[in-house]
Amino acid sequence: MQTRCASDPQGTTLDRSARESNRPLVFENLPPPRKRRRRRSALRRRGEQIFNLRERAFTYMIRASTIALVLIFILILLQGFHVWGFNLPVQLLYALIAATIGKLAAFIFYVMRFLFRAYSQGNQPKT
Repeated sequence: MQTRCASDPQGTTLDRSARESNRPLVFENLPPPRKRRRRRSALRRRGEQIFNLRERAFTYMIRASTIALVLIFILILLQGFHVWGFNLPVQLLYALIAATIGKLAAFIFYVMRFLFRAYSQGNQPKT
């Protein structure tokens, strides 16, 4: 991109003769520095990476929680009906149920904190 000097009435490009003259140089239409372009694109890419990472983590947690609930439900059914002679100690079954409930409570807390971050920091959300 060629830069034009505002003090030159003809609007010629800035060359060596204009630089060597004693006229004050006022530049118009300067391109933004390349570092800022790179920084903005790098920040945008970083934001996209963070968003994708959070999305994958959220998907993983949903799948893991669903699988844990299904397995606990199957264990409760097997224990209740004694299918194929299945028998677990009651304390172990209670511990598995409690661990699943704890995992789901932590997951719900994580999701609520992520979704409603403005409320958790004491700020009102922008409408």
